[in-house]
Amino acid sequence: MAEFLTHFGKQQLYDAVDQRRVEGGAGAEEGRHLHRHPPRLGGHEHAPDTERRRPTGMARRGSPPTKRHLIGSGRPRSRSCLAAVSSSSSPYRLQLISGGVELLWPFPDNRQTERKRESIMAVATQTFKGNLKKALAGLRRINLEGLRWRVFDAKGQVLGRLASQIATVIQGKDKPTYTPYQEDGDMCIVLNAKDVSVTGRKMTNKFYRWHTGYIGHLKERSLKDQLVKDPTEVIRKAVLRMLPRNKLRDDRDRKLRIFVGSEHPFVDRPLESYVMPPRKMREMRPRARRALIRAQKKAEQGSTGPNHEEKN
Repeated sequence: MAEFLTHFGKQQLYDAVDQRRVEGGAGAEEGRHLHRHPPRLGGHEHAPDTERRRPTGMARRGSPPTKRHLIGSGRPRSRSCLAAVSSSSSPYRLQLISGGVELLWPFPDNRQTERKRESIMAVATQTFKGNLKKALAGLRRINLEGLRWRVFDAKGQVLGRLASQIATVIQGKDKPTYTPYQEDGDMCIVLNAKDVSVTGRKMTNKFYRWHTGYIGHLKERSLKDQLVKDPTEVIRKAVLRMLPRNKLRDDRDRKLRIFVGSEHPFVDRPLESYVMPPRKMREMRPRARRALIRAQKKAEQGSTGPNHEEKN
């Protein structure tokens, strides 16, 4: 706990708490006890030998913090110990409330970032009429600084060829600074997912299978039915199955935004349309070409046969 509070002005916090408690009168006898035993995580500041718990309101180790963390949210204290303490050397802010110490979001311009988010939400609600919550889900966890916004139009594109291009861009393989263990891919916005095309008989012969966990409950759904139900999942599964199975896969999945139609909530972003490479189409398959050559030879032999008989 001591290491945790060094970044947020530990001494200023303790001095402010003791001064408030002595001046207010209520809880003044707990001032030295609090200074001797700093408030522990999980609301056990009154017992120095209790077992430590995970901080209330904080996520697991390794995941980014939530917007507000509540430290020492144990038994309520008196109103006289309400104080606002902020450290001048760090951008973090602390606020001592009746339930403990509240850590605000660690940004020096907290209000400015909130206003930016509100403006983005306002623009998105005006232009986009779909599921806005799903479209913007997980966007806060992405560091958008220096990233490009690439737009893919799936109308008339073959599913596998489109997914391979998206997987290349989302991993950052099109950049000269590509590193396998770093996440440097760009944001990918896919439009018109309902108009994607496939070759051969995949529309009826390709199936998506999953198991519910109950005995005998193996479910399956054809590609045709999946396009009717949710066409965005068709492209998402095709792209994710082309990515390596490592810890960067979830971050790359958040950078992929797929929409059924041509509308999306990222109109205010600097968008760049991605040009698909030209598809090399064969005029005819090898088996059909061989059959055509055989038919031409038969026609030539049939045309030359009667002429030889007349000459003889």
